[in-house]
Amino acid sequence: MDQTLAQLLATPDAYLHSLEGGEAVLVPMDRAAYRRSIFLDHRISPAGEGGWRVPVAALAGAAPPAQ
Repeated sequence: MDQTLAQLLATPDAYLHSLEGGEAVLVPMDRAAYRRSIFLDHRISPAGEGGWRVPVAALAGAAPPAQ
């Protein structure tokens, strides 16, 4: 992962797609990807290939403070 988890969570460029076991699956998104995606039934259309698998326990500590 080129970015730290905190940097990744500070922008809308990664979408929490699903939870699998003890991992969160994040997929890359941009404005066009959000526009074409259907969120009610997991028809997400990511901005590109790849993504990130992050331990769920790491998410709470990495989230940036609310502004």
